[in-house]
Amino acid sequence: MYIGEKGGLEELMLKERGVPFAGIVCGKLRRYFDFKNLVDVIKIPLGIFQAYRAIQRFKPDVVFAKGGYVSVPVVIAAFLRRVPVVIHESDVSPGLATRICARFARVILLSWEESQKYFSKRAVHKFVVTGNIVRSTVTRGDKKRGYAYTGFAENKPIVLVMGGSTGSQFMNELVCSAASELVKECQLIHITGVQKNSCVKNLPRGLKDYRSFEYVDKELPDIYSITDLVVSRAGANSLAEIAECGIPNILIPLPTTSSRGDQLENARVFEKAGASVVLKQEGLEEGNFVAAIKNLLADQEKQRAMKEALASFRAPHATDKIIAELMRITAVFVGASVAPSNRQSRIGAFPSRSLCSLLWVHRGAFYRITLAIVTVKRQRGTEKKT
Repeated sequence: MYIGEKGGLEELMLKERGVPFAGIVCGKLRRYFDFKNLVDVIKIPLGIFQAYRAIQRFKPDVVFAKGGYVSVPVVIAAFLRRVPVVIHESDVSPGLATRICARFARVILLSWEESQKYFSKRAVHKFVVTGNIVRSTVTRGDKKRGYAYTGFAENKPIVLVMGGSTGSQFMNELVCSAASELVKECQLIHITGVQKNSCVKNLPRGLKDYRSFEYVDKELPDIYSITDLVVSRAGANSLAEIAECGIPNILIPLPTTSSRGDQLENARVFEKAGASVVLKQEGLEEGNFVAAIKNLLADQEKQRAMKEALASFRAPHATDKIIAELMRITAVFVGASVAPSNRQSRIGAFPSRSLCSLLWVHRGAFYRITLAIVTVKRQRGTEKKT
């Protein structure tokens, strides 16, 4: 079962995939003054009650939380129900919700070694570095399908611009202002985000070598396969996919005026390793943007070095490691007869059990999983306590 916010995008997508879904109301945890805080403070206990009821009905053996404010009421409810909690943090620096959930978690799974310094020293025994989850299909794109989908040719570099899961108005306006200049050097794929393509309508009709899409799902691996350079925000999931595909990239992280600074931290780690070029949003204009793309496209040596650096961020066994920890916690706290944790083993090494299809849904299409419940179904007739 997956627990998420009522009416969210994940509810529709998970129902389409046949994953049981329970919706709750939840209040966002803000560390600044906002009148919405007055309403949200009431939503939090209501969300805990709804999550408690969902857990009571579903009877999970373990709760797996992926961060975000939706996870807090569910993790607290799991704690009250004495259900073990495993959490996973995708970013370098954990958000407030993750740090709250960490107090109730048995295991804290991290994508980055650097993340450990942001938690209490008392939590050191809980850490397991797994890397970030990436869809297995990301590296299986087909170039022929990619060229057919975009209508582009093979004899000119392809630049992909994407602004994160919901799109970026700033990046959209920046790309649209630079599009006529950029297409002289490359073929441009622009993923705007749903209902954020207003600036595209002002571009010259029939602009050659430019394609825009509001949203891309199953075609994204095919697009990755033909892409020479990615321009992206610095969200953890986008970075994981870029690293897995080994694509040279320019990052424009969200500034602290629009976020808690998590993307700046993510980008800093990639830049320090030589895996990315980072442009700060403050003061970024069309000229600097175009110049950065042109310079990187022309610098083959830098692209080669980037690809080598990106390899160090790949985590091909992240999903297996996470499943291993879930199975281990289930075995320890539930007593199910499952194999012990083997963080290097493949999924096929585990017993054939009914494991909720959480992990393959993760980032199935540009949205961040906020929280899910995974259960290993026991044979109720034979494993009941007498």
